[in-house]
Amino acid sequence: MGECLLEISQLGKTFGKHKVLHNVNLKVAKGEVFGFLGPNGAGKTTLIRVVLGLIRPDCGSILINGFNLQTNFRRAIEHVGAVVETPKFYPQLTAYQNLLLVKNLHRSLHKNRIGEVLELTGLIARAHDKVGTFSLGMKQRLGIARALLNYPKIIFLDEPMNGLDPQGIIEVRSLIHHLRQQGITLFITSHLLHEVEQVCDRIAIIKNGTIIAQGNLTDLLRSDCEVVEIYTKDILETYNALAGVAFVHKCTINQSSLLVELDKGSTEHLIPFLVRRNLHLQYVILRKYSLEDFFMQLASKEGNL
Repeated sequence: MGECLLEISQLGKTFGKHKVLHNVNLKVAKGEVFGFLGPNGAGKTTLIRVVLGLIRPDCGSILINGFNLQTNFRRAIEHVGAVVETPKFYPQLTAYQNLLLVKNLHRSLHKNRIGEVLELTGLIARAHDKVGTFSLGMKQRLGIARALLNYPKIIFLDEPMNGLDPQGIIEVRSLIHHLRQQGITLFITSHLLHEVEQVCDRIAIIKNGTIIAQGNLTDLLRSDCEVVEIYTKDILETYNALAGVAFVHKCTINQSSLLVELDKGSTEHLIPFLVRRNLHLQYVILRKYSLEDFFMQLASKEGNL
């Protein structure tokens, strides 16, 4: 892990009798895309609000770019950007006018910065169109443009792809890659595991306010097993044939196939085994062990996430 830009230590927050965050410890390196995962109500948005100074924690410390958020708030937060939940704008104003309102809160910013962030987010051609005419994906990109105004070193994106259509997801995903190339650190909360897998370097998973797993995505997805999808006309017969086979860990019946988890390197033994039993195999697909597989495996160990 490189230079640490965000360090959260022993963080706790309780609302009434409900412990929302418990002993949370996280480190985010400069220039990485960090994914923060968990089900609704797990504490993802609360953590972001605490880090942004919108909610006061009960205990723990937060360092941003080396500055303590509690004792040196202005220096800690001055190069932080955020899009928390769905970004809100004045629909009757243009994209440029909406950003100008925010720019005016930062006396040191030049008006030219508005054009720069609109260019970065691919919205320069729509700068003078009313935001009320924008799609949800464009509003999300405009929210990121707003977060970029103060030259942030880190940007917090809370569910940035939530509710977007496929085109909007592709646009935001591409923007995340582009921002990373600019050297900006991104902290992303999401429940879209496939998207997290495509853009994030490291992840942490939170459940009931407690971090239950974190680490480099590549390392977490290393597995001692492999997963294959079997398409056959004899689904039930194949399922029964695999019951009790030593190298098979788990077999699940889907609508038109079987999903089989087995010892790493055992696929070459699986096919001859089924052929010898005269089962009609159509084709077998070796599936990459995905973040979704890891998440579900973790869920089975921890109870429902």
